[in-house]
This record gives sequence, C-alpha cells and structure tokens, in this order.
Amino acid sequence: MLLSMVFRLQAMNNAFLPLSHGAMAYAALLKMIDRRSPALAKEIHDVQSAKPITVAPLQSAGMVPSHPHVHIVAGEVFTWRVTALTANVAEEIQQMVHSVERVQIGQGIFQVLEVVTSWAEHGEARQTTYPELLNRWERQAVPAEVTLQFVTPTAFRRGRVHQLLPTPRLVWGSLLDRWNRWAPQSFTIGRDLLEEAILLRAWQGGTQRIELDHRAATGFTGQFTYRVQPNYPAVRLMMAVLADFAFFSGVGWQTAHGMGQVRWRAKGSLVNN
Repeated sequence: MLLSMVFRLQAMNNAFLPLSHGAMAYAALLKMIDRRSPALAKEIHDVQSAKPITVAPLQSAGMVPSHPHVHIVAGEVFTWRVTALTANVAEEIQQMVHSVERVQIGQGIFQVLEVVTSWAEHGEARQTTYPELLNRWERQAVPAEVTLQFVTPTAFRRGRVHQLLPTPRLVWGSLLDRWNRWAPQSFTIGRDLLEEAILLRAWQGGTQRIELDHRAATGFTGQFTYRVQPNYPAVRLMMAVLADFAFFSGVGWQTAHGMGQVRWRAKGSLVNN
C-alpha cells in the first residue's frame, strides 16, 4: 500500500521554526507512531537506508521561502504531508490519527483540524498500491519524456560526499531501489541501462543550503526533464511508473527529513493524481 496523508493543523502558540525543519517534523511523526506502536517506531528509526516514510515541511499561505525561519502565529493554519511506503506503516498511521488531537513540531504546538487521504479532498493526498500503479501505466500509452519538479532540496549521498547533479543514474536509480525494495513486482533494469537509455534533456534549477538536524547540507531544486531514447519500451514503462511512485517515495537522501520531495509535471500541471 502507498499512502499520502495531509494534516490540517492550527497553531496554538507563537513560535519560530527553522525553514528546514524536516528533522523536527520527522521526530514529531515518529513520536506519534511510538505512542501506539513502539516496536514499529523503533523499526523505522533503526533503518539506516531509505525509510518507509517521508515527511514534508509545514506549508501555509503566508510562508515566505526566502526567510531563514518559519514564523508560527497562533491561529494560523498549516498543512503537513506524510507518506507511507509499506502496508503495515500505512495502516498504523491511518489508525493512529484517530487518537491524535495535537502535534508538536519543534516549539510549535498545533491542533489537528482534519486529516485527509484522498485527492478529491486535497491535491497532495492519495492512496494506491504498487500493483495499481504498475497496472495504470501498463494499460495506457507511456510518455517518452518526463519532467520532475524537485520541490525541496534534494541530494544523493555517496560516502561523505553529496552529489548535486540529478543524473539519470542517480535519480532513476534511487527510485528503482526504493520500488524494488518494497513492491511485490520488481523491475529487472540495471543502473548501467538507465545511463544508456535515459537522457537529461533540459533543466532549470539551482542549489540551496539548509540546516539538517544540526548539520549543514546542500541540495538542488528545480525542474528537470528526462527522455527515454527509442527502442527502450521497458525503460519507458519503468520511468512512467517510477515518476508516479516518486510522489510517495521522494528521491535521494534524507527523504524522511523533508528532502527530495518530487512532483511529476506536464505542461505546468501535476500528473500525480
């Protein structure tokens, strides 16, 4: 099961959060899970590679991205998005929210106004399964070209080095690893073939310095368009499925801390719905 859940939160106090507060948001979600299922919370925490959840930073109409802090004003309403990539985590989060009335993220305390899980209720909420995603794209013509919008800073970790260029091998390899880890049906496509078959055709973006759990990090944001060369139908199908999957999984390093949030865009509109 794949779940994207959106919380509507109303601030109960005045507070400041760092603009890159993903680690605080992750800690808040893990604390919520721990109250109901300590074993699952520990299992998620102990995973050293990609975790089966992603946590987005808070969003509100009044936020100014260029400011170094998020100014929380009592009464202001925020949205907060979390995703689950396995059935047991998704089911636990869905059950957990029925008993959650308040959430604390950093110094901000929020009342839970609403929790939604369907796209009809909120454009960032959605539920599906791995087989449904695969079947969706097996039943229709798949595009040769995909444009990904990297919404939050994204990076790829290689040892102590951050890779900041979203090459086909890194982007689609990251998504492929996540899909093959949790999906019941794997793609048998190697990273060398990704480099051979997929081209980075166009891009517009830049880098951004963030604070990540008391560490400085750099990530890239922007729009990047990838094209599959002719005579690679299996790669075309894989790219469409993984672009859809990216809405839930994120891409790259520290997706549980708000990095690597991705949307598939076509002519300015979201494809992930």
